[in-house]
Amino acid sequence: MRPDDESAEGLPGQDSFLDIVANIVGILIILVVVVGAGASRAVVEAVRQSSDGPDATELSARLDEAKHQMIQRAARLQEVRKKVHLVAREADAFDQKRIELNIHKQLMEEDLQARRDALSTKQQSEYDVQREILQLNLKLDELDRERLRLASMETEVETIESAPTPMAKKIDGPAIHLRLRNGLVSVVPFEELAAEVEFATERLGRQLRSRDEAVEVFGPIDGYRMRLRLTRTGGRVTGPMAGASVRRQLVQHATFLPASPEMGAAVEQALLPGGPLAVHLREHRRGTRAVVAWVYEDSLSELRLVKNYLWDEGFSLAVRLLGPQDHIAAGTFGTASAAQ
Repeated sequence: MRPDDESAEGLPGQDSFLDIVANIVGILIILVVVVGAGASRAVVEAVRQSSDGPDATELSARLDEAKHQMIQRAARLQEVRKKVHLVAREADAFDQKRIELNIHKQLMEEDLQARRDALSTKQQSEYDVQREILQLNLKLDELDRERLRLASMETEVETIESAPTPMAKKIDGPAIHLRLRNGLVSVVPFEELAAEVEFATERLGRQLRSRDEAVEVFGPIDGYRMRLRLTRTGGRVTGPMAGASVRRQLVQHATFLPASPEMGAAVEQALLPGGPLAVHLREHRRGTRAVVAWVYEDSLSELRLVKNYLWDEGFSLAVRLLGPQDHIAAGTFGTASAAQ
């Protein structure tokens, strides 16, 4: 019986075949699960898109709106085509009429030429003169119609204002000082603030005895303050000239500061009969006829109004231009204003 046992062991085992079948079945199961999961996701995505997108009613409304717009555009296109066809027909009719008129004109000219040729030399000369007179009369009628048309038109008149420039003279004595900024004009109490320095002479002298510089602020008067700085120049001499007397000089520098950047009134209102500037000029007319305008770049157009008003009232005007960061100032080394 031994040989039988050995032959049985040489055949493939039943267990190995079952393992292979089991592996194949497992792979098939995995594939089915994967395919099913993918299909489930696809269904879910389709449902989501269908729920997010427009429903059938909205799509139908959009389709109807598109059809309505297409019908309207087709109707407008048809109307335009009709108009184009009508214009083409009118153009053809006018062209035909023009050809007929040219032919008629040519026939008339030939007939007139034949009639002229039948005349004598003297009659031909008279005919030519009469024809020329007729053409000139037609030209004269055309010119008369053009003249009447031009006379009936409204013409635009451009007014150019010419302002004379008088000779400039240096201002000696008091003057009225104006500040123009942001389209506003205000009167600077120049003389009034300077007069307050007399009451502070003793106090300024005490400061200068202990140091070479003294600073005081005066005002406010009519919304302006004046900052006065006194500086003493010169000093002791050293070296070979030691002990020599040196002349010391007192330098003054005054700066006029407004209480607010928006000081003043609008120029047009200030120049009215009851405006602040008009009233001030009227009250100080006897004291001085000279005006100094301190003008910033943003108020050059308003300066023209002030200039015209002052010249009409008999005042002379000096203009000082200031930069955006500049203040009205006066001092020992300043320059005198020249008024026109």
